[in-house]
Amino acid sequence: MKPACLERARRALAGRYLVALTGAGMSVESGIPPFRGPDGLWSRLDPMVEGHVRTLDTDPGRSWRLFRMLAGPIAAAQPHRGHAALARAERSGRLLGVVTTNVDGLHQRAGSRSVAEVHGTARRIVCHRCGRDVRPGPGQLDEPVPRCLACGGVLRPAVVLFGETLPDEAWTLAMRMIEDAEGLVAIGTSLEVQPAAGLPLLIRRRGLPVVEIGPEPTELARQELSLWLPGTAAEIVPSLLAPVRGRLRRWLFGGFR
Repeated sequence: MKPACLERARRALAGRYLVALTGAGMSVESGIPPFRGPDGLWSRLDPMVEGHVRTLDTDPGRSWRLFRMLAGPIAAAQPHRGHAALARAERSGRLLGVVTTNVDGLHQRAGSRSVAEVHGTARRIVCHRCGRDVRPGPGQLDEPVPRCLACGGVLRPAVVLFGETLPDEAWTLAMRMIEDAEGLVAIGTSLEVQPAAGLPLLIRRRGLPVVEIGPEPTELARQELSLWLPGTAAEIVPSLLAPVRGRLRRWLFGGFR
Protein backbone atom coordinates (compact mmCIF):
# COMPACT_ATOMS: atom_id res chain seq x y z
CA MET A 1 0.00 0.00 0.00
CA LYS A 2 1.27 3.47 -0.87
CA PRO A 3 2.01 5.67 2.18
CA ALA A 4 0.19 8.55 0.49
CA CYS A 5 -3.00 6.51 0.37
CA LEU A 6 -2.82 5.78 4.10
CA GLU A 7 -2.10 9.42 4.87
CA ARG A 8 -5.06 10.55 2.78
CA ALA A 9 -7.32 8.19 4.71
CA ARG A 10 -5.92 9.35 8.05
CA ARG A 11 -6.57 12.98 7.23
CA ALA A 12 -10.04 12.22 5.89
CA LEU A 13 -10.95 10.68 9.25
CA ALA A 14 -9.08 13.19 11.43
CA GLY A 15 -11.15 15.12 13.92
CA ARG A 16 -14.23 12.97 13.36
CA TYR A 17 -16.21 10.69 15.62
CA LEU A 18 -15.91 7.27 14.01
CA VAL A 19 -17.57 3.88 14.08
CA ALA A 20 -15.89 0.64 12.99
CA LEU A 21 -17.71 -2.12 11.09
CA THR A 22 -15.84 -5.41 11.30
CA GLY A 23 -16.36 -8.75 9.56
CA ALA A 24 -14.74 -12.16 9.38
CA GLY A 25 -11.52 -10.78 7.91
CA MET A 26 -10.90 -9.01 11.20
CA SER A 27 -10.59 -12.36 12.96
CA VAL A 28 -8.61 -14.28 10.33
CA GLU A 29 -5.33 -13.02 11.78
CA SER A 30 -6.42 -14.42 15.12
CA GLY A 31 -6.74 -17.89 13.60
CA ILE A 32 -10.50 -18.03 12.98
CA PRO A 33 -11.33 -19.18 9.44
CA PRO A 34 -13.59 -16.98 7.31
CA PHE A 35 -16.98 -18.06 6.06
CA ARG A 36 -16.62 -16.77 2.50
CA GLY A 37 -13.87 -16.97 -0.09
CA PRO A 38 -11.89 -19.88 -1.57
CA ASP A 39 -10.80 -21.15 1.85
CA GLY A 40 -13.97 -20.15 3.68
CA LEU A 41 -16.21 -22.48 5.63
CA TRP A 42 -19.03 -22.08 3.12
CA SER A 43 -16.80 -23.43 0.34
CA ARG A 44 -17.08 -26.82 2.10
CA LEU A 45 -20.54 -26.56 3.61
CA ASP A 46 -23.88 -25.27 2.35
CA PRO A 47 -24.80 -22.20 4.44
CA MET A 48 -28.50 -22.69 3.61
CA VAL A 49 -28.30 -26.14 5.19
CA GLU A 50 -25.69 -26.27 7.96
CA GLY A 51 -26.11 -22.59 8.80
CA HIS A 52 -29.92 -22.42 8.67
CA VAL A 53 -32.22 -22.46 11.67
CA ARG A 54 -34.47 -25.08 10.09
CA THR A 55 -31.60 -27.58 10.32
CA LEU A 56 -31.33 -26.87 14.03
CA ASP A 57 -35.06 -27.59 14.26
CA THR A 58 -35.02 -30.79 12.21
CA ASP A 59 -31.47 -32.17 12.49
CA PRO A 60 -29.78 -30.56 15.52
CA GLY A 61 -26.89 -33.01 15.42
CA ARG A 62 -25.90 -31.60 12.03
CA SER A 63 -26.03 -28.06 13.41
CA TRP A 64 -23.90 -29.07 16.37
CA ARG A 65 -21.22 -30.44 14.04
CA LEU A 66 -20.96 -26.93 12.61
CA PHE A 67 -20.93 -25.33 16.06
CA ARG A 68 -18.06 -27.60 17.12
CA MET A 69 -16.08 -26.77 13.97
CA LEU A 70 -16.16 -23.13 15.07
CA ALA A 71 -15.74 -23.67 18.80
CA GLY A 72 -12.12 -24.81 18.68
CA PRO A 73 -10.68 -21.91 16.66
CA ILE A 74 -12.72 -19.38 18.66
CA ALA A 75 -11.48 -20.80 21.97
CA ALA A 76 -7.86 -20.67 20.80
CA ALA A 77 -8.01 -17.20 19.20
CA GLN A 78 -6.35 -14.15 20.69
CA PRO A 79 -6.97 -10.47 19.86
CA HIS A 80 -4.35 -8.88 17.60
CA ARG A 81 -2.95 -5.36 17.15
CA GLY A 82 -5.97 -4.27 15.13
CA HIS A 83 -8.38 -5.20 17.92
CA ALA A 84 -6.18 -3.38 20.43
CA ALA A 85 -6.04 -0.26 18.24
CA LEU A 86 -9.83 -0.06 18.08
CA ALA A 87 -10.06 -0.39 21.87
CA ARG A 88 -7.52 2.42 22.30
CA ALA A 89 -9.43 4.65 19.90
CA GLU A 90 -12.61 4.07 21.90
CA ARG A 91 -10.89 4.90 25.20
CA SER A 92 -9.56 8.12 23.67
CA GLY A 93 -13.10 9.14 22.70
CA ARG A 94 -12.42 9.05 18.98
CA LEU A 95 -14.26 5.79 18.24
CA LEU A 96 -17.90 5.60 19.25
CA GLY A 97 -17.81 1.82 19.13
CA VAL A 98 -17.69 -1.28 16.96
CA VAL A 99 -20.45 -2.89 14.94
CA THR A 100 -19.40 -6.47 14.21
CA THR A 101 -20.80 -9.47 12.41
CA ASN A 102 -18.26 -11.63 14.23
CA VAL A 103 -19.38 -13.85 17.10
CA ASP A 104 -15.99 -14.53 18.71
CA GLY A 105 -15.89 -11.81 21.38
CA LEU A 106 -12.35 -10.74 20.46
CA HIS A 107 -13.23 -7.04 20.50
CA GLN A 108 -14.37 -7.26 24.12
CA ARG A 109 -11.30 -9.28 25.07
CA ALA A 110 -9.11 -6.54 23.57
CA GLY A 111 -10.85 -3.92 25.74
CA SER A 112 -13.63 -2.55 23.53
CA ARG A 113 -16.71 -1.70 25.56
CA SER A 114 -19.30 -0.47 23.06
CA VAL A 115 -19.70 -3.46 20.75
CA ALA A 116 -22.86 -4.21 18.77
CA GLU A 117 -22.73 -7.94 17.98
CA VAL A 118 -25.39 -7.90 15.27
CA HIS A 119 -24.94 -11.61 14.46
CA GLY A 120 -24.99 -12.66 18.09
CA THR A 121 -22.23 -14.27 20.14
CA ALA A 122 -20.72 -17.70 20.55
CA ARG A 123 -19.73 -16.79 24.12
CA ARG A 124 -23.21 -17.61 25.43
CA ILE A 125 -25.18 -20.85 25.31
CA VAL A 126 -28.96 -20.59 25.25
CA CYS A 127 -31.88 -22.98 24.99
CA HIS A 128 -33.43 -22.97 21.54
CA ARG A 129 -36.85 -23.78 23.05
CA CYS A 130 -37.21 -21.71 26.23
CA GLY A 131 -34.60 -19.04 25.44
CA ARG A 132 -32.91 -19.07 28.84
CA ASP A 133 -29.17 -18.60 29.23
CA VAL A 134 -27.49 -21.84 30.25
CA ARG A 135 -24.23 -22.45 32.04
CA PRO A 136 -23.38 -25.93 30.76
CA GLY A 137 -22.24 -28.52 33.26
CA PRO A 138 -19.11 -30.68 32.84
CA GLY A 139 -19.33 -32.69 29.65
CA GLN A 140 -22.78 -31.39 28.76
CA LEU A 141 -21.62 -29.82 25.48
CA ASP A 142 -19.82 -33.04 24.53
CA GLU A 143 -23.13 -34.80 24.01
CA PRO A 144 -24.13 -35.21 20.33
CA VAL A 145 -27.09 -32.88 20.92
CA PRO A 146 -26.82 -30.99 24.23
CA ARG A 147 -30.18 -30.50 25.93
CA CYS A 148 -31.59 -27.95 28.36
CA LEU A 149 -31.98 -29.54 31.79
CA ALA A 150 -35.01 -27.33 32.49
CA CYS A 151 -37.18 -28.01 29.42
CA GLY A 152 -35.37 -30.57 27.30
CA GLY A 153 -34.90 -28.18 24.40
CA VAL A 154 -31.78 -28.15 22.23
CA LEU A 155 -28.95 -25.96 23.47
CA ARG A 156 -27.13 -23.71 21.02
CA PRO A 157 -24.67 -20.81 20.87
CA ALA A 158 -26.43 -17.42 20.89
CA VAL A 159 -25.49 -16.76 17.27
CA VAL A 160 -27.79 -15.67 14.46
CA LEU A 161 -28.46 -18.45 11.97
CA PHE A 162 -29.85 -17.97 8.48
CA GLY A 163 -33.61 -17.62 8.75
CA GLU A 164 -33.42 -15.74 12.09
CA THR A 165 -33.77 -12.04 12.85
CA LEU A 166 -31.00 -9.92 14.31
CA PRO A 167 -30.98 -9.27 18.06
CA ASP A 168 -32.95 -6.07 18.73
CA GLU A 169 -30.62 -4.69 21.38
CA ALA A 170 -27.49 -5.09 19.24
CA TRP A 171 -29.12 -3.58 16.15
CA THR A 172 -30.48 -0.63 18.12
CA LEU A 173 -26.98 0.05 19.47
CA ALA A 174 -25.52 -0.23 15.96
CA MET A 175 -27.99 2.27 14.51
CA ARG A 176 -27.42 4.68 17.38
CA MET A 177 -23.67 4.65 16.67
CA ILE A 178 -24.23 5.07 12.93
CA GLU A 179 -26.51 8.06 13.53
CA ASP A 180 -23.88 9.77 15.70
CA ALA A 181 -20.84 8.87 13.59
CA GLU A 182 -19.00 11.28 11.30
CA GLY A 183 -17.11 8.56 9.46
CA LEU A 184 -16.83 4.79 9.22
CA VAL A 185 -14.00 2.29 8.93
CA ALA A 186 -15.03 -1.08 7.42
CA ILE A 187 -12.53 -3.79 8.31
CA GLY A 188 -12.40 -7.29 6.92
CA THR A 189 -15.92 -7.33 5.53
CA SER A 190 -17.08 -8.07 2.01
CA LEU A 191 -20.24 -5.98 2.57
CA GLU A 192 -22.35 -8.77 1.08
CA VAL A 193 -24.62 -9.72 3.99
CA GLN A 194 -27.52 -7.42 4.75
CA PRO A 195 -28.52 -5.48 6.72
CA ALA A 196 -25.03 -4.80 8.14
CA ALA A 197 -23.66 -4.37 4.61
CA GLY A 198 -25.86 -1.30 4.16
CA LEU A 199 -24.38 0.65 7.08
CA PRO A 200 -21.46 2.21 5.16
CA LEU A 201 -23.88 3.51 2.54
CA LEU A 202 -25.92 5.24 5.26
CA ILE A 203 -22.74 7.08 6.26
CA ARG A 204 -21.79 7.88 2.68
CA ARG A 205 -25.22 9.28 1.84
CA ARG A 206 -24.63 11.95 4.48
CA GLY A 207 -21.48 13.01 2.65
CA LEU A 208 -19.20 11.46 5.28
CA PRO A 209 -16.04 9.40 4.67
CA VAL A 210 -15.91 5.63 4.52
CA VAL A 211 -12.56 3.81 4.57
CA GLU A 212 -12.26 0.09 3.80
CA ILE A 213 -9.49 -2.25 4.91
CA GLY A 214 -9.23 -5.65 3.27
CA PRO A 215 -7.52 -7.75 0.61
CA GLU A 216 -10.02 -6.77 -2.10
CA PRO A 217 -12.18 -3.67 -2.64
CA THR A 218 -15.92 -4.02 -2.18
CA GLU A 219 -18.46 -2.76 -4.69
CA LEU A 220 -18.64 0.46 -2.66
CA ALA A 221 -14.95 1.11 -3.33
CA ARG A 222 -15.27 0.16 -6.99
CA GLN A 223 -17.91 2.85 -7.32
CA GLU A 224 -15.46 5.30 -5.68
CA LEU A 225 -17.79 5.73 -2.72
CA SER A 226 -15.15 4.58 -0.24
CA LEU A 227 -11.39 4.67 0.02
CA TRP A 228 -9.89 1.18 -0.04
CA LEU A 229 -6.67 0.37 1.82
CA PRO A 230 -5.33 -3.05 0.77
CA GLY A 231 -3.98 -5.08 3.66
CA THR A 232 -4.94 -6.60 6.97
CA ALA A 233 -6.42 -5.18 10.15
CA ALA A 234 -3.30 -5.81 12.23
CA GLU A 235 -1.16 -4.05 9.62
CA ILE A 236 -3.28 -0.99 8.93
CA VAL A 237 -5.67 -0.17 11.79
CA PRO A 238 -2.98 0.92 14.31
CA SER A 239 -1.49 3.36 11.79
CA LEU A 240 -4.82 4.55 10.45
CA LEU A 241 -6.16 5.47 13.89
CA ALA A 242 -2.90 6.85 15.26
CA PRO A 243 -3.01 10.59 16.10
CA VAL A 244 -2.24 12.81 13.12
CA ARG A 245 0.50 15.34 13.84
CA GLY A 246 0.37 18.94 12.82
CA ARG A 247 -2.62 21.05 11.94
CA LEU A 248 -5.65 18.93 11.18
CA ARG A 249 -8.56 19.80 8.98
CA ARG A 250 -11.57 17.82 7.88
CA TRP A 251 -11.43 16.80 4.28
CA LEU A 252 -14.50 16.76 2.13
CA PHE A 253 -15.15 13.22 1.00
CA GLY A 254 -14.66 14.34 -2.58
CA GLY A 255 -10.98 14.76 -1.72
CA PHE A 256 -10.62 10.99 -2.07
CA ARG A 257 -10.91 11.19 -5.82
